[in-house]
Amino acid sequence: MTDHPELPPQSRISSRVDGSEMIILIPKSARSSSGHIPMGLSVAFAFLAITFTAQGLFTRNPLWTLGGLLFSLLTGWQLLSRFGPSLKTPSQIKLQITPEVLTVISGPPDAPMRRHWPRAAISRIRSEPPMLNVYLKNRDAPVRLLSGLEPAELDWIADQIRIKWGIEKY
Repeated sequence: MTDHPELPPQSRISSRVDGSEMIILIPKSARSSSGHIPMGLSVAFAFLAITFTAQGLFTRNPLWTLGGLLFSLLTGWQLLSRFGPSLKTPSQIKLQITPEVLTVISGPPDAPMRRHWPRAAISRIRSEPPMLNVYLKNRDAPVRLLSGLEPAELDWIADQIRIKWGIEKY
């Protein structure tokens, strides 16, 4: 293997070698928490919620207060749709590469989800953006891992696994 892709300078991926084990830490993507609602719209609805509620309190008109409640609900819905997905995603994904096993650990620290594949069961590792694909000997379809990373990051991770295991690139 002559070409070893490098991680892009802006990458937040880190790695360390601990004896015969290599650990790659992949932080949650910043893009995953951006949501689909523009932040300006959430701020506008929050402003309207405060304004309508204050107007309702000052004039003792329940329709203004009801309007404030409606805008409060809209603001809450928009903030939840914007930041809610980041509450469910793991803070990081951990790859453990030993001479015998590839293990992926994700999820919250108090209840991590572990998936592992023995080295003997893996025929090849390929970076096929937007995923890292692990091809098993007894299965036609690949196991798809690590969506949302940059192609250069996927190339680097695939290359590190192939180097560790002595697998040819393709």
